[in-house]
Amino acid sequence: MSWSERAIVVVMTIAVLGSLRYRVVGDNGRAWQSAINNDGKGYYEHLRAPLVEGRLDGEHGEPWMFARAGEGKVIKYFAGTALLQSPYVLAAHAYTVLFSRGPQDGYSLQYHLAIICSALVSLCLGLIFTRRLLLAMGHGEVAAAFALVAIGLGTGLLVQAVVHPGMSHVHSFAAVAALLWTSRRAWEQPSWSRYAIVGAALGLVIILRPVDLLVVGALPLATLGLARPSHLLRLQNLIAFALALGALLMVQSTLWYIQCGEWLIRPYAGEGFHWDRPAIMQHLFSARNGLLFYWPVLLLVIPGAWMIIRRHPVRAFPFIMCLLGFAYVTSAWWNWSYGDSFGQRPYVDVMALLALPIAAVMGAGRAWRTVLLVVGTLAILLNLFQSWQYANWVLVPARIDLVRYGHVFLRTDAGRARELGGLQELPPYAPQGMVTVLDVTTQWQPDADGHMVWVMPHGTQAPGLWFLELDIRRTNLLPGAAHDASVHLSGSSTGWSRAGIRFGLDHVPDPGATSMRWNNSAHLPPQQAGDTLRLHVDHAAGCRIDALEVRVFAPR
Repeated sequence: MSWSERAIVVVMTIAVLGSLRYRVVGDNGRAWQSAINNDGKGYYEHLRAPLVEGRLDGEHGEPWMFARAGEGKVIKYFAGTALLQSPYVLAAHAYTVLFSRGPQDGYSLQYHLAIICSALVSLCLGLIFTRRLLLAMGHGEVAAAFALVAIGLGTGLLVQAVVHPGMSHVHSFAAVAALLWTSRRAWEQPSWSRYAIVGAALGLVIILRPVDLLVVGALPLATLGLARPSHLLRLQNLIAFALALGALLMVQSTLWYIQCGEWLIRPYAGEGFHWDRPAIMQHLFSARNGLLFYWPVLLLVIPGAWMIIRRHPVRAFPFIMCLLGFAYVTSAWWNWSYGDSFGQRPYVDVMALLALPIAAVMGAGRAWRTVLLVVGTLAILLNLFQSWQYANWVLVPARIDLVRYGHVFLRTDAGRARELGGLQELPPYAPQGMVTVLDVTTQWQPDADGHMVWVMPHGTQAPGLWFLELDIRRTNLLPGAAHDASVHLSGSSTGWSRAGIRFGLDHVPDPGATSMRWNNSAHLPPQQAGDTLRLHVDHAAGCRIDALEVRVFAPR
């Protein structure tokens, strides 16, 4: 084996063993039951609904999977992930029908195993395409091997393949890597068949995650070392490219038409981008899923990109614009932390791009190369450890800040994240901003039922989610008395769930007899004038609630 082939074997061995441990067996032998999780259930619904329900019209599945459009509802998740999962799921379904193995709901063991296998295969294919690209561009075996280990074990690519196999990102990684490699092949030796493959790869990239269309800016760099071929723009090649691209795009449009009667819709209604205020610094450096905070090996992209610019300025310019554009677009999304994930999961899609400057780093002088290699290795080891923490519920980046991060840093006691309290949701999507509905500072003076109640004033109706900021000051009269205290929010609006919103009072365990002020934020259902907001704090006798600041905002 060459060095780069060994690198792929190492990454895949760790991924397969991790999948068996955390996605198949787990602590009770039934971890497979949650292999299709989070948004992965929404992608999977494209397959489960027609196979199990016999319909694809929005009257199945869970409400959060759908968006209203045209004459009905559509699955709001794009269909590319389901397309790549379909061979595995169809095999699982055939096994179920022929041998009646498990319940006929699409969630028995074989279906979960199908999703797990699809993620592992896409991971392997993405690494193979990336390796071929790096070697074809002139990077040596050692440089290619280091880049493959860096993206495979030093970023969230491993977590997406192992912990969240139903999500789109590992499939997007494979599709983007395939697009770069096939584009180079078509440039090297143009033919209608190779152009058709490039068109299909680009169409797949788009219907997996449309934002990944930005990777076309990296295509000039992917053809590094190749001369401009003659007859590059032959009509038959362009027709083959367009037909393959159109066929893939029609898959998505046809599914929309079947569900709601419209060929083109906006599936993420009520969500969008804040183009005028991208959260670029938080997106890159925050303890809440910050890209470089959790995947520091990607710092090597900076010197690598500089080396590419110096050597190949013409081809490097669109590549750099591609990376900057990707950072801008993903940080402008209203939920810039992207929810429950380990690091900035959108960047998993473009790991094949980021491997290019990482491999270029190995072309530095011997002294610099040694320093960068040591730093990169340490970053990879840190990422592996924190990936283990994430899989064992020690580290939960989606609901963490620097204080909480310090509480779990380098800790190995499983479930430690459950000690963390507080709630800090990001403001909801509100393109016109928010208006203040309620702003109260008060002492803790509950009623006979232990609640404090506020009534929404007149003129407060507004569509979309509302937003609450809640500051609570408490004092421990006895050391650690607030450790088990909890906060309960509820209201009279019809949008509230029966359970309301509950979270721990202390953000981190505080063993001292001290006073602390904790800031919290939460989404609220839309309110109307006269609706009430109720707050209750369950706390021990040794803990005193001193004061509250309550601010409620509604979308303009």
